[in-house]
Amino acid sequence: MSRSPSALAFVLAALAATGCDAPPVDGTVVQRIELADALGLSANVVGVTIDPNDGATYVLDAASGIHRIVDGAPQLVLGLESFPEADVWVRSGWLDFAAMGDGRFALVAQGDGFLLDIEANTLSQWFCYEPGWMEEEFEQESHNLAYDPINDQILSAPLTIDMMSGEVARADVAIFDGAGAGDLSWYPVESGGISFGGMARSADGSVLLGAGAELYGYDLGDTTVRGLGSLAEHGITDITGMMIDPATGHLLVLDGSDNEVVVLDL
Repeated sequence: MSRSPSALAFVLAALAATGCDAPPVDGTVVQRIELADALGLSANVVGVTIDPNDGATYVLDAASGIHRIVDGAPQLVLGLESFPEADVWVRSGWLDFAAMGDGRFALVAQGDGFLLDIEANTLSQWFCYEPGWMEEEFEQESHNLAYDPINDQILSAPLTIDMMSGEVARADVAIFDGAGAGDLSWYPVESGGISFGGMARSADGSVLLGAGAELYGYDLGDTTVRGLGSLAEHGITDITGMMIDPATGHLLVLDGSDNEVVVLDL
């Protein structure tokens, strides 16, 4: 299959920048966790997640690895150079992740999903978000990932790109079995070709998605996503990760523009 990650990234960035102004989302900033000083100028934060077992918060920096937030500051848990060797070729850098408990993290790269088990020191291809019907001239990429511990499900919302024309051929929300990582459901959606930088699963089963400064909602089985408003007034301009804290209900938003986690009470 022909692949052009740099061209695809350009297309996705252009798509995420489009759209109309949205009304602000009401809410209060509970906390800002600054990451830039600790991670350095090369930081590229792409994911935030909360361990379903112990409630620890982690961020994924595509430039350095997985960090745990301790007393409002990131502490390195596993550097990229210490990741175990994957059992298949990893086509790109890491694009998002989700904690699954017991030292296990689902990670997404271009065209593939992986399971990192820190305790077992393994990195395995775990779910493929390129469905079997996809032909050679198409490629998929997703910058969002969520884990539902109640149902043991992994969720992602990838775009399918026609690599010849650069156009978005389709958008989906996909669900995978966390235990075996097989496909459970694919929901084709009309999303305007937006590349979502973050995803979170709420307690009622609905899905939150984020792109740029805007927040979107999606109910499984619907054919469209709905705009909920903008987080720009909270200083957020580039959503690269999201997580709903099950203990407080607060929304954690990772802002890639200034490398910080913004905790919101919505």
